[in-house]
Amino acid sequence: EKRDGLTTVGAEAVIPIERLTTPQTQPETVVDLRTFAEKVPVTTGSGSYPVLLKNKGVMISVEELEKNPALAKPEFKKVAWAVKTYRGYIPVSQEALEDSDIDLAGLVATHVQRQALNTANAEISKVLKTATAKTLTSLDDLKDLVNVTIEPAYPVSIVASQSFFNAVDKLKDKDGRYLLQQDVTVASGYKLLGREIVILGDEVIGSAAGDQVAFIGEIKAFSKLFD
Repeated sequence: EKRDGLTTVGAEAVIPIERLTTPQTQPETVVDLRTFAEKVPVTTGSGSYPVLLKNKGVMISVEELEKNPALAKPEFKKVAWAVKTYRGYIPVSQEALEDSDIDLAGLVATHVQRQALNTANAEISKVLKTATAKTLTSLDDLKDLVNVTIEPAYPVSIVASQSFFNAVDKLKDKDGRYLLQQDVTVASGYKLLGREIVILGDEVIGSAAGDQVAFIGEIKAFSKLFD
């Protein structure tokens, strides 16, 4: 038996189409590098920032009543900075705002704030990528970098790509215990060798998907956010 008739495709002009008006929000990893970089409030568009260099001076032993010897003077390095403005807009009609079943203005505002966060992370990551590169091929190399290469006065943190994080997440010590530890006392929730580890996308802190890279050092000392 063959039936000819009106299909749903042909009748789509009269058959109501359900349109879901509540958007589904995709989960996103929210890491704000602005909370890790040192924020420097400024009132002009450009200038220089003095950095006090490491003090290696020592005092000199003298006999009683002898003249005081001159001590090493503090040394400064000036770093030039310039403020860039990032801005934009998303046009939304008043009709859309009034007819929307959701808080459309709030959703758009959140969308804009996330773009600002993405921009800040990208720009701070550019600075972190200028650090001296060092290739690590073993767990011992990582320990040497953290324990010996970096000046012990610096509170070290790790900003890692997802692929780097995935690699170290599988590392174990000689007793079979995983080196990466969960820690609720730090914002990221993880520590590696006792240092906080922050996770970003491979393309943000690296250059492409699969990049196993990380910045290891004190972020505040290495990057300044002139606001």
